[in-house]
Amino acid sequence: MADELPEIQTQDTESASRRDLFQLGALLGVAAMPAAAAAGPLRAGPDVYQSIGVEPVINCRGTFTIIGASIELPEVRAAMDAASQHFVQLDELAHGVGQRLAEITGAEWGMVSAGCAAGLKHVAAACVSGGNPEKLLRIPDLTGLDKSVWCRGLRAVCTTTPFGTLG
Repeated sequence: MADELPEIQTQDTESASRRDLFQLGALLGVAAMPAAAAAGPLRAGPDVYQSIGVEPVINCRGTFTIIGASIELPEVRAAMDAASQHFVQLDELAHGVGQRLAEITGAEWGMVSAGCAAGLKHVAAACVSGGNPEKLLRIPDLTGLDKSVWCRGLRAVCTTTPFGTLG
């Protein structure tokens, strides 16, 4: 496939523009894609990733979101399978799960988020709104809210809305 790459036109013979370099990088990326990625449909099963041209990795690091976080325990998969057979109100589910997490951990309350960054956004929103539901509903409009938040978990003073897009 490398033989099929078009010639990049440059303004002089000594250097290429940034646009030329980006075009070349994109073309090389496409040229390097495995042919299997376009070969056929998604295959459920142990080769699901390979069927879309993605090679699984051996996790030697622990729980990291960038490599898929972690693999669920069989009990967790069974609970997810059972739960997926029913419809529930999500607000009621969040309340019930928060209460159960508090019971298990001894914390005041619990919350499940879509990942670490989402959890930090929820914490920042709670700090900015001071736990006031009316103020929470106003986010991202922070008019009149205390934007100086001490984020102990981050060990930093957030003088503006952390993570930019609260709400």
